[in-house]
Amino acid sequence: MSDTLKPQDVLLLVSRTRVFAGLKQRELQLFGDAFECMSFGEGETLLREGAPLVGFNVVISGSVEVCLPGVSQDPRARRARKVTLATLKSGDCFGEYAIFDDKPASASVIGVRPGQLIMIGQDAFRGVLADNDTVARKIYHNLLQIMVERLRASDHDFDVLLGAAG
Repeated sequence: MSDTLKPQDVLLLVSRTRVFAGLKQRELQLFGDAFECMSFGEGETLLREGAPLVGFNVVISGSVEVCLPGVSQDPRARRARKVTLATLKSGDCFGEYAIFDDKPASASVIGVRPGQLIMIGQDAFRGVLADNDTVARKIYHNLLQIMVERLRASDHDFDVLLGAAG
């Protein structure tokens, strides 16, 4: 954990996010010292497409862009330019796929406005969920809602793109 935030401050910040909504203080404390606070700058790559996912992240301040870079690590993916998928702000999360599988990152995440994020390692997160059914149920429910919203937004963007293509 960072010197800039005390453990109780970190718990208060994550308790206000959608992913951890509905968790009681004692349930949040199950994550113990697994939360790590990190600062990031404008233009800083926080996650690179194709890199191993190491944890789940919550943006505390600033903003980040989730994108598919112009150059992909996957030779099958050909892009003429960078594709922005979303801009995330305080309370939003990324790296949630790390909770579900061990595949590499499907997109890159780059700092837009300098800020801070809280990261919890993949193994620590999975461990808490595996040992605590009630916590797991709440977090999986919250994550499912977030992911469905993102999928609906992507569907809408795709429809707009198809409509513009004519």
